[in-house]
Amino acid sequence: MAGPCLCLGLFDAGRLRVLVSWPRARGHCRGRPAPAPPALFRPGAGRAASGRARRPADGPRRGARHPLRLRSKKVRPLTIATSSHPFSGLSAFPVTPADQDGRVDADALARTVERLVEVKVDSIGLLGSTGIYAYLSRTERRRAVEAAAECAKGRVPLIVGVGALRTDEALDLARDAEAAGADALLMAPVSYTPLTQDEAFEHYRIVAAASALPFCIYNNPGTTHFTFGIELLERLSALPTIRAVKMPLPASGDVAGELALLRARTDMSVGYSGDWGTADAMLAGADAFFSVLGGLLPRPVLALLRAGKAGDEREARRLDEELRPLWETFRAYGSLRVIYVLRDALGMEPAALPLPLRPLAPEARDRVLRAAEPVLMSDTR
Repeated sequence: MAGPCLCLGLFDAGRLRVLVSWPRARGHCRGRPAPAPPALFRPGAGRAASGRARRPADGPRRGARHPLRLRSKKVRPLTIATSSHPFSGLSAFPVTPADQDGRVDADALARTVERLVEVKVDSIGLLGSTGIYAYLSRTERRRAVEAAAECAKGRVPLIVGVGALRTDEALDLARDAEAAGADALLMAPVSYTPLTQDEAFEHYRIVAAASALPFCIYNNPGTTHFTFGIELLERLSALPTIRAVKMPLPASGDVAGELALLRARTDMSVGYSGDWGTADAMLAGADAFFSVLGGLLPRPVLALLRAGKAGDEREARRLDEELRPLWETFRAYGSLRVIYVLRDALGMEPAALPLPLRPLAPEARDRVLRAAEPVLMSDTR
């Protein structure tokens, strides 16, 4: 049987036509016939995940309180041979394919997870913002975790988002995720009435205590309108299961300075999101990057992340420049809308943006496809 084939057409009336054709492969999840991954998902060399050592519960913290002025050109992540948590390297955040009624396509999600496993991403972030967790019911979220865990378990760690407006709802979601096979949990401080720092602490303390799974704080002020103070992060870091924080890119651009402060005051693995900052974050010494594009096109993101992690600034900047037009569309239209355009262009299973979100207008869609074409073409050579 012929191998996988991905054919990229040229622009026609402002649209990129992409034909994806690959033969049926052996069954993977629940005995489903799963397509072999197209060229853009060809497996690359795996890389062992590395984590950061945590102090004993009764041991001293590293260093004293660190002033904001402490900065270094590069802060290397602290690593141990075998990670006790999955919060390092590339965490790929895929779309959760669902219809407009919020019904998850479990088979399509399983195939997406299989492709990411084949490429050997370091972890898969399920039901993050890109995975439309806030728009799905508890039942559908559990269905999504079950489908993904059945594929990923034992091969790539599965980090599951359990954010919810109410603490009791987040507790239920955390228990559901653990029962369904999650390897770690991620939670944003979702709120309607703004939370105080103490309210947020109690919310995290209660939910994190409900499970033995390693837990990551999702700091996403652009969406939640909540900002974690350094004192709150320090308090949360002392909780036994909280191992990591997912940070937004600092407005100052000083990732190294922020890393130095966080590492002086907490014992958490520190990762970043905001795909256009992948090079900056990894060159500065971040432990992990939580990537939207990595959930769809993991190979170029893996190459960029590994160059940055190795300290190869020249290569990291070169790869980042190739992706810059696509990063610009992420910032202009929002990464969620852009990634749905790319899914359609790749001929993947249908997935609808949850209402009231709407697809990009034709002009914006065409801009995304123009920006993406070189990335797709280079990825299939």
